[in-house]
Amino acid sequence: MKKLILFPLMTMFLVSCANENKVIAEEHDYSDVNHLFICWDDIFEIKDRQYFVYIYSETCGHCQEIKQDIISYALNHDSFYFIKFNSEIPIINDRNLVIGKNKVEELGIVGTPSMFLITGNIVEANYVGKKEIITTLTNSK
Repeated sequence: MKKLILFPLMTMFLVSCANENKVIAEEHDYSDVNHLFICWDDIFEIKDRQYFVYIYSETCGHCQEIKQDIISYALNHDSFYFIKFNSEIPIINDRNLVIGKNKVEELGIVGTPSMFLITGNIVEANYVGKKEIITTLTNSK
C-alpha cells in the first residue's frame, strides 16, 4: 500500500521539478510597443522607405491569438507600426482596392487583423487575417 502512495508522490515531484527548468516565454503587451503606434491619418507620414502597418482590435479574437507573435516581431525588427482600430478607419469590401494607393482617404480595411506593406509611400500589399499576416512576417525575417 505504501508503494502505491509513494509512486504518485514521486511522479508529482519529478514533474514539478521538470517544470521549474522550463523557459517561460515572455508575455508582451501593447504597452511594450507604445513608441510604434501611429494614427490612421499619419499612415503615409513614416520616413522609412518600406514598412508594415498592423491594424488590430482588442475585441478581435484573431488579433488576440497572434498578439504575442506580432509584438515580438515588432520588437525585433525595424519598420513596423501599430494602429488600434477605431471609428475613423473605413471598412471596405475588397482588400485589393487599396493596392497602389498613397492617400489615407483612399484606404480602408476589410477587418481585423489587417496589415499593409507600404513601400515608397504607396500600399504595395494588404494582408488580411491571422494566418496570412503570420505567414508574411515569418517569410520576411
